[in-house]
Amino acid sequence: MRITPIPAFPLAGDQTDDQTDGRSPGLHASDLYTKLYQQLDPKRYPAEQPMDWNRIALGLAWEQYLERRMQTLGLGVTRPGELISPHGFAYSPDLFVFDPDRFGLDGKFRIGEIKLTSMSCQDWPKASTHQIHPKFDKWLSQVMLYAHECDTPYATLYPYFTRGNYRNGNDPQFLPVEIDFTARELQDNFRRLMTFGRNEGML
Repeated sequence: MRITPIPAFPLAGDQTDDQTDGRSPGLHASDLYTKLYQQLDPKRYPAEQPMDWNRIALGLAWEQYLERRMQTLGLGVTRPGELISPHGFAYSPDLFVFDPDRFGLDGKFRIGEIKLTSMSCQDWPKASTHQIHPKFDKWLSQVMLYAHECDTPYATLYPYFTRGNYRNGNDPQFLPVEIDFTARELQDNFRRLMTFGRNEGML
């Protein structure tokens, strides 16, 4: 047996390649909420940190697996692809969820967002609640913006915590939650992002 290491090819495309994440050129919703949280919490979201394509590749693989798994289970999910907001940005929800009365779904049209994270799930909701730990605020801002643009107050987050709660041998945990937003919450989040985008010259 002979084993010879070979050069690894880049996980991210360049400007001459197709976009690995499927995005078109121009302003995207992620540009807005990412830059906002880089200013709000620069320690957690450093502005100068390059994109980690190793983690992005794992996240995309998890999204594809979970979507196929949900379809196998008969859940009414579809991937809508990139959408264009009349407010001047593109956005790409992971899923539209339509399925009634299966696996906790209630027949409402929901935005579905899939997350793969090494954060601890210790502060993630395990029972019904009206609040969530601030370390997940960026997730909420993202899904609220998508919900606002798709005219629904309903969303489902599908986070997979790869290290669990950092106890019990780093046992991974899949902990989906449904979230029903108020109209005011959606509007406040939308105004905040639009005001920020205009002030930054992004819109």
